Amino acid sequence: MRIYASILVLVSTIYSQDLNIKYKYILDLYNKFNTRANLADISSPFFISQSPQTTMDTPNLNLEAIIENRVKINSKWYEVGKEYDDLYILEINGLTARVLHQDQYINLKFIKSSVDVEVY
Repeated sequence: MRIYASILVLVSTIYSQDLNIKYKYILDLYNKFNTRANLADISSPFFISQSPQTTMDTPNLNLEAIIENRVKINSKWYEVGKEYDDLYILEINGLTARVLHQDQYINLKFIKSSVDVEVY
């Protein structure tokens, strides 16, 4: 019985020394590679970085009216299929007009509509 107890004590001391060596090794690695940042340096705890927004040079085109194959944009009437300076009307679909303006395809929509319009 004493032999079993002494073997058990011997094995437990060897095993505990092995754990202490592993634990010390892990702590040394942690101290060498300290990746934790200073909390004062962190602006947000969620690390959300906002990219600068680029503004596109969108033209100020307002669709005011659509009658048959013509559209009124910025108080001027344009016909589908004809080219005007830097504006080309591609197609009209219901309440939208597809326009080519300075090599950009733009879909224009009504901002507000009225049902009280009468055409004579």
